[in-house]
Order: sequence, then C-alpha cells, then structure tokens
Amino acid sequence: MKKTLRGFTLVELLITMAIVGAVAALTIPGLVSGTNKASTGPELARVVERLEVGLRNVIDTANKNIVEEGGEPLETLAAIQTKDLFPGSGDDTYIIGISGFDDNLFGNTGNLTGTEYIDKDDPSFGGDAVPAAGFGNYINELKGYDGGESYSKNKIIDNATIPFRIKKMNAIVVPYIGIADNSDTKKYDKPDSIIGYVYVDINGEKKPNKEGHDIFLFGVRNNGSLVPAGTEEFEKEYGDSLSFPLAKDACSGDTITNGLSCTARIAANGWKVDY
Repeated sequence: MKKTLRGFTLVELLITMAIVGAVAALTIPGLVSGTNKASTGPELARVVERLEVGLRNVIDTANKNIVEEGGEPLETLAAIQTKDLFPGSGDDTYIIGISGFDDNLFGNTGNLTGTEYIDKDDPSFGGDAVPAAGFGNYINELKGYDGGESYSKNKIIDNATIPFRIKKMNAIVVPYIGIADNSDTKKYDKPDSIIGYVYVDINGEKKPNKEGHDIFLFGVRNNGSLVPAGTEEFEKEYGDSLSFPLAKDACSGDTITNGLSCTARIAANGWKVDY
C-alpha cells in the first residue's frame, strides 16, 4: 500500500515561526546585554590607558624641551607653559588654569594627548555647528540619552566645556573646570592633586548613552593619572560641590542610585561590570 507523505500546513509553519520569534525576543536582549557588559570594562580600561599615556606624554615632551634649554624638569601638568611644549612660541600661558583645561590641554596638545576636536561634520552632532560648548550640548544631540535623576540633579550641563574625541577610537571625552576650590591654588603644586575631571562616553553616539553603562567620570591628577568617580579620593575633592557619592553607597549590589559612581566599582573589579 502506497504511503502518502504529509507536509506542514501554512498555519503550522506560522505558529512555529511565532514561537521561535517569541523565544528570540526573550533571549536575545539578555545575550546582547551580557555581551555589552563583557566589553564595557575592557573598553573603559583602554580609554583610561590612552588618556593617561597622552597626559603623561605632555609632561615628558615639555620636560624634554625644558632640559634642552638648560632648565629643570617639571612634575605636574599645571606647571607647564605653552612655550614648554612649543619652543620658540614665547607664549607663557599655562596649559591648565583655574578656569579649566579644555582648549589648552586637549585642543592645543591634541597630537600629544591623542585627542581631537569634534567638528561640525561629526555624526555625533548631526552636522550642527560645533565645537559645542558643553557635555550638555553633546548629550542633547544624542538620541535616547538616559542620565536618570542624578543627571538633572547635578546639573552637569551648566558647567561643561568643549568635547573631544580620542583618535582612532569611538570614545568621546568632555573635560571640566579645574580644582573644586579655586582659592586653593597650592593644589596646583602637588603631583597627586586632582585638578579637574573628565566625562568619558566610551562608544560616542551609540546607545545606551547611560551613566554607569557607557558614560563614566574620572578626576584628573596633576601627574596625568586618572581617579574614578566613586572613590574616597574623588569624593573628598568633589563630594560637596558635585554630590557624587561613594560607590559603596550609590553602586552596591543591584542597587544603583548614581551610575557615575559605578566607575570606581568597575575599576576595583578589574575592569569588569558585575551589575
């Protein structure tokens, strides 16, 4: 007796596809999220390394020129004058001042720090006229920014300077004004003093554009090294003026009340995201 083979009906195929689609919708976001977490820490570490190498390169270059001129080498960024980096310029303007270190440090020394201006054709700004003054202007041009309550509470858009991109990377750096207490200029003489801070968006205009996920915060020491927000050192300098709490208070376990303070948690965890 001849056996008749029966295939799937259209309805059965549609039902199967619907089930597969539903399972994918439930599992793929988790897989993507896990992948993003795995890459966030190492990418942040790469950005920190590039910035620290660049800032140290500024000091080393200045000292090379100073020594060639018969002078004594310097230990700090704040002690460097423009003429130390560009011999023959005669410009005795310091590259870092109480008013900030945006143009002088990251713009005029771009070849040394490995940074460059974001220009008007940069896709992050959709072709608008920039350089734009501020992290707020930069963020406002991004779609889907999710800074949460801490963003509006800290009003970080009110105090920003010009953003820069790290060369050959997607990361964008937004430097801020110098020391919190402008009257304490003696801080500028100490290599380990925090003289400013920078926001880092490790993947530029790409989402999620969320603090603690791809946007982080670091203090800049006078010797060119970085201090993660959420550490006691950072909180001691900026805790009163910026209200950035310690990581143990704002980014502990699964409770995240300030994503920027998670910068310290990631650094302390070997540049791994565990939340």
